[in-house]
Amino acid sequence: MKVSLIVALALLMTATVATAQHQHDAPVTEISGKDHPEQIPDTMAYMNWLQANSVAALGVNPTLDEQEQHDNALRHQDWKLARLRLNADDDKKIRKELAVYRAKFEKFNKQYTAFAEKGWVKPNVFWAGMAQIISETRGNLEKNLSEDGHKNYEDGVALLRSHTRFFTTNGGVL
Repeated sequence: MKVSLIVALALLMTATVATAQHQHDAPVTEISGKDHPEQIPDTMAYMNWLQANSVAALGVNPTLDEQEQHDNALRHQDWKLARLRLNADDDKKIRKELAVYRAKFEKFNKQYTAFAEKGWVKPNVFWAGMAQIISETRGNLEKNLSEDGHKNYEDGVALLRSHTRFFTTNGGVL
């Protein structure tokens, strides 16, 4: 699963860089979340947080090594989510929503990777699909978490945003 994400992002970056190189005069701009968190796009900030805090589902008939890796990932998720100081109800809801997000992401990424492997790389399609999945997840969390739980989740995203570095050329993602 991680390989598919890496392939998709590598193809996305290759296509974007190739386009930027073709334009000759496209300067690369770095946006630091530390200095300008408001300039980090919401889609990027929320995607980073959701990816960092979600765990892929365990496959059917996992090996002992796969089971151990999954258990370790869940323990790491426990540690990260504990920092949000959620009540038990919000903790249950956010874990459920993170699982739904990750399943949607894995399905979308697998489909996009299959297209990319055939040479049909369209970065706008990738980001539009991701924006839809992220928007649905954000809406569900806003609707289902308590006011305090939602604030703590948003604080977690803001913290990660402040540690994000984003590279762009003519408004496009590198």
